[in-house]
Amino acid sequence: MLESCFSSGMEVELLIGFASTIAAIATSTATLAYWLRRKFADMEARVNLIAKSVKEITEAVRNQIEFFAEFLGFKKVLEA
Repeated sequence: MLESCFSSGMEVELLIGFASTIAAIATSTATLAYWLRRKFADMEARVNLIAKSVKEITEAVRNQIEFFAEFLGFKKVLEA
């Protein structure tokens, strides 16, 4: 009878240890996922800002080229 109680106590202790290990792993995983989500959101915002800047620069260069082409066409230096 004594061995039966001791064995049962060991099983409960083992189960509690296993459950605490699983809880620690789950907490660590959730924390890592939250941190990564924030980092990727920051990176996405930066990439979007760079893409917007590149688009604005491209449009400005295109406008300058169109302006000079029209100007040179007006001065009869460049003909279409």
